[in-house]
Amino acid sequence: MGHDQYPKPGEVDRLYGCPLTSLRRAYRLSLMARMILRKLRDADIAQIRQWPVYPGDMFQMDYALRSQGWLDAFRTKPDVAIFVAQEGNELIGFSLLIKTGTAEAEFRIALRADKTGQGRGETIASLTLQKGFAELGLSRVHLIVRKNNSRGIRLYQRLGFIDCGACWREIRGVLVDFMMMAIGSGQFARSRKKRKGENHDKEYAQGFNRH
Repeated sequence: MGHDQYPKPGEVDRLYGCPLTSLRRAYRLSLMARMILRKLRDADIAQIRQWPVYPGDMFQMDYALRSQGWLDAFRTKPDVAIFVAQEGNELIGFSLLIKTGTAEAEFRIALRADKTGQGRGETIASLTLQKGFAELGLSRVHLIVRKNNSRGIRLYQRLGFIDCGACWREIRGVLVDFMMMAIGSGQFARSRKKRKGENHDKEYAQGFNRH
């Protein structure tokens, strides 16, 4: 099930006979349980550069993975935290927190092409924000997302990011229209609590209705 494939109210999985909200929550918890988010090591870079090319419209982001991409641009800068997401021996994504002020940073994320649409982006983003607010002492995180990236926008909205406007940026010689979004530490904490509560309430109501 992808980021944007949410079940309809009361929808039940055909195989297991239980609410899809329960399955999706269990799946995300299983991802978080087996995923490690750690700091980037020099040896990781060669592996990331061998990741498959992004298909279709996502190809516009492929440069971020390659030589002279995000890792080369930021990994030696002192005010940048770069994390990699690891499952077993595989690297499946990486994220950056680029300091832009005393207690604020820009967030960026990249997933391996064959790992997109499976809930991992939301998990990596959430774990990165937790580290940013709890360990790095950030109070605000902001980002830009391409306006045609509807899946990414919905992901950030679920995490609690709010729309802060729009901007144009030149990316590899092409002007791109971006949405600006931001989240504070308090809003992130409230959003996490709310999502946990909503999942619990939906599962309780759906279980009660079956009796």
